[in-house]
Amino acid sequence: MTGKHIEQILRDEAEYAEAHKDAPLRDGTIITHKNQRSYVLSIRLSESERGGLEQVAGQAGVPASSLARQWIAEKLFSQSSPTDLEGVADVLETMANQLRNTRNTGSGDEVSAS
Repeated sequence: MTGKHIEQILRDEAEYAEAHKDAPLRDGTIITHKNQRSYVLSIRLSESERGGLEQVAGQAGVPASSLARQWIAEKLFSQSSPTDLEGVADVLETMANQLRNTRNTGSGDEVSAS
């Protein structure tokens, strides 16, 4: 199987999934989410906000959605009680992932919620 063949299979599967995204799940289907996150928050951004987010995320070597999630987690943590262990764990995990990405990309840029 060639790389082009695999790429075509992936494109076909992606198109099929997108065309049938509202179809009921088959019996026995198990849905899993990394880090147990299961809520999707949809927000509207202006083009300049989206561009700025993507630029900062690119400089940090992380996806824009991960950066936005990190900023939200940091803000929630700064507004919460220090006894909120789940919140502390989420922020630490997000920051650890960012550090790993920074090491892997060689980027020394610091990303902050402020």
